[in-house]
Amino acid sequence: MCCITRRILGSCWIHQSAILLSLVVLYYDHLLTLSSEVTFIWRARFSLAKALFVANRYLAFLANIVCNLSTSFHQASIIVSQVIVCLVLVLRTHALYGQSRRILLLIFGVGFVLLAIISWSLFNQESTKAIAPGCLNGATTTTGRRLAYAWEALLVFDTLIFGLTLKIALSRGPSSLRLKDVSRMMALILWDGSMYFALMALVNFANILTFYLAPPILKGVLSTFANTFSVTLVSRLMLHLHQFANSGRQSVFESSCATYPNDPWPPRAVIFSEGSKTFGPV
Repeated sequence: MCCITRRILGSCWIHQSAILLSLVVLYYDHLLTLSSEVTFIWRARFSLAKALFVANRYLAFLANIVCNLSTSFHQASIIVSQVIVCLVLVLRTHALYGQSRRILLLIFGVGFVLLAIISWSLFNQESTKAIAPGCLNGATTTTGRRLAYAWEALLVFDTLIFGLTLKIALSRGPSSLRLKDVSRMMALILWDGSMYFALMALVNFANILTFYLAPPILKGVLSTFANTFSVTLVSRLMLHLHQFANSGRQSVFESSCATYPNDPWPPRAVIFSEGSKTFGPV
C-alpha cells in the first residue's frame, strides 16, 4: 500500500511539474515579448490578424490561471486555444496562396472533419477517478486512447499546413528549398513555419505517446505544455512577421537571402504590409 501511495504521489509530482513548466514558458515568454507586442500589435490598426493575436495570447494567459475550476474547463480552454492557433495558421497559408478560395475550402473542409473527430473524442468519456486536487485526474485506457485521437487530429492539421507551405515553395522550383534562393518574406515564412512544425510535431508526438503508454495519472501529462507551447510559438511567429513588415522588409535573413525586387510571389496578395494588414488582390 505504501509503495502504491508513493508511486501515485510521484506521478502527481511529475504532472504538477509539467504544468508548472508550461506556465513558466508561457508567462516568461509573455514578459520577454511584451514590448514587441505593444509596438507592433497594440499600436497597429485593428485587423483580423490583431484580433487573433490578442485572442491567442490572452485566452491561454487567463485560462491557465483558473484551470483548477474543473477538468472540463481545462479541456475546453485547450480546444478553444488550439482552434485560434489553427485560425492563425490558416490566415498565413491563405495569404501565401494569394487568398485562394480553393485552398481555403480545402483547409476548412479538412479542419471541420478533424474538429468532428476531436469533439467525438471528448464526449462520452468513461469516468475518470480524481487522484489529486486541481487539474489532475486519472484516465482509463479507453479514455486515454480517445483523447489521443484529438491530438492526432491536431498533428494531421499541422502536417497539412506545413505541406501547403512547402508546396508553394517548391512551386517556384527545387532551388526554393535554399533560403538564399527565395524572397526574404518567403524565406521568413518558410523558415518560421518549418520550425513551428518540427517543434510541435515533436511535442505532440510525445504527448500522444503518454495517452497510450503512461499510467493513468500521467496520460496527457504534456497536454498543457503542448497547448501553451503552441500558443507561445504562434505568438512569436506573428510578432516576427509584424517586425519584418514594419522594418522596411529587413530581417535576419538579409545577409543570406538574395533580393528579388520583381519577385512575383505572392501572386495576388501583399502580406501584412501597412500595419500588418492583409490586403486583397493587387
